[in-house]
Amino acid sequence: MGRLCWSLSLPAIAGVLLLGAATFADAMFVGRVAGTTELGRAEPGAILVSFPITMIASAIAALFGSGAAALSSRAIGDNDDEGVVRVGSAFLGWSLLASVVSTVVVVAATPQLLVALGARGAMLASAIDYTRIVFLGTPFGVFVFGASFLIRSEGRIAASMVLLGGSSIFNVLADAWLVGILELGATGAAWATFATMVTTAVATAGYLARSDSLLHPLRWRPALSRMLLGPMLRDGSAPMLLYVVALVQQGIVFRVAASWGTEDDVVFAGAFLRVAMLAAVPLWGIAMALQPVIGMNHGADKPRRVRRALHVFAGFASLFAIAAWALATLLPHHSLAMFIDDPALISSHIGSFRLLMLTFPTQGVQLVTVALLIGVGRGVQAALILLLRNVLILAPLALVLPLAAGIDGLWWALVATDGLCFVIAVALCVSITAVQPTAR
Repeated sequence: MGRLCWSLSLPAIAGVLLLGAATFADAMFVGRVAGTTELGRAEPGAILVSFPITMIASAIAALFGSGAAALSSRAIGDNDDEGVVRVGSAFLGWSLLASVVSTVVVVAATPQLLVALGARGAMLASAIDYTRIVFLGTPFGVFVFGASFLIRSEGRIAASMVLLGGSSIFNVLADAWLVGILELGATGAAWATFATMVTTAVATAGYLARSDSLLHPLRWRPALSRMLLGPMLRDGSAPMLLYVVALVQQGIVFRVAASWGTEDDVVFAGAFLRVAMLAAVPLWGIAMALQPVIGMNHGADKPRRVRRALHVFAGFASLFAIAAWALATLLPHHSLAMFIDDPALISSHIGSFRLLMLTFPTQGVQLVTVALLIGVGRGVQAALILLLRNVLILAPLALVLPLAAGIDGLWWALVATDGLCFVIAVALCVSITAVQPTAR
């Protein structure tokens, strides 16, 4: 089971890293070359506070891409070529419509959305330009991310990783030129991301057109099939939820930080969330690898294998989480310096950073529990865990605790949320594995 964990987890971790590399590149480059003027100091915060809004595109791609991939894989299994083409056409039509509508709405409402997240002054002005430029590339980005689900659905995982990896490398190089050499700041980072989305969309379309794909992409025509919309939304809702709850969580954190703290607190909150997301990449990879193992053994009515897989994968996830916690706690300056080039700001928030990382070792068990619930067919409970951790527990605590402790109340709210969700996750794992699973 240990070898199985490694063989399944490493490709999943690599995929998440490749997909997330471009996300961190903008903030890292701008954070490292920010100037000392008010605008220069505000630009790293502008990118960090914009992140929840730019995640809308990822949520749309996950919804239609994963939903279409589920339908496509079943059609491929049934040798239904016409069904595969209909799914691909529906993916193009609905994802294009959703991405264009979201682009128009977000570009029009960018100032209001950023103010709601706590952006002010120079940070707000920089964030508006950055968000609008990035969102103009949403239709291209949705196609790339969504198509990666479909490519993986026919078993071409390596091809998907190459395309996403190439996208990440292109984005880093573009940031190095526009931000590092030309010193265009947040605006340069935005254009680098836009250029990456357009270039990768062309590369993805070229790959689909030239490969001997079972998806038959040359026969796709954008179509708004209402018959396929419902199944796509049903099968894609769970992956989309991951982005939605993360978006809401970060929106809550930024808003409370802006209300009870200073602009520096908002920048720190954004930097911490990025560090935590980066540290959690191996945990997500292990959880993604566990889900099919649980599903197959649960379906085969092998409860001992289910328990063994849970224990082994949870153990590896916990080890990674503890290692990440230890590294971040011992080197807090280096961790925050990836996104903030202000020693005074970092020094003033070291204590808060270590407090926030205190419960990070519990996240491995929390994510593995979500995979366990999905694997045994308890998707509603899995969604509830995500909602509890990111919204239902966090929101009331984040509103109440600052009344007594100011901005520190927000940090304690995040810690308490992780602690409570860890207890719930352990209780669910015990209850599920204590009862003999039965095949469905």
